[in-house]
Amino acid sequence: MAIKKIFNNFEEYWYYAKLLSEDQREIILSSLTSNQRKKLMTSYREGGWEDLVVRNEIDGIIDQIKCDLNIDLMQNKCKVIAGKSVYIKKSEWQYIRDTFKDYKQYHVDYILGGIKVEELDDKMLLLVKKG
Repeated sequence: MAIKKIFNNFEEYWYYAKLLSEDQREIILSSLTSNQRKKLMTSYREGGWEDLVVRNEIDGIIDQIKCDLNIDLMQNKCKVIAGKSVYIKKSEWQYIRDTFKDYKQYHVDYILGGIKVEELDDKMLLLVKKG
């Protein structure tokens, strides 16, 4: 007896799973056969879903930083790229860098690319445009 395919690809899986909690999605994934799970993950990578999922995650972190620290990273990046300087506490910058340290560099560049950091003193930094 042939095993019925549950999802044709990651897009179909995500259509049903996107509103579920991470634990619920994990239950679904763990209930798939290893072959079905492998095909789903191949579709995930080849379909560019990883970038979309990671960028959505990063956008959530950006919103959380804005709420927690009152720092709008995207607004600051726009200011710096436009040639204006932005002051930031050294501790806040370190927190931001630590928050994104596990992401691939090209994802981090989406937020912090084009920014150079100049140390002003023990507590303050200046964000300026690179080169």
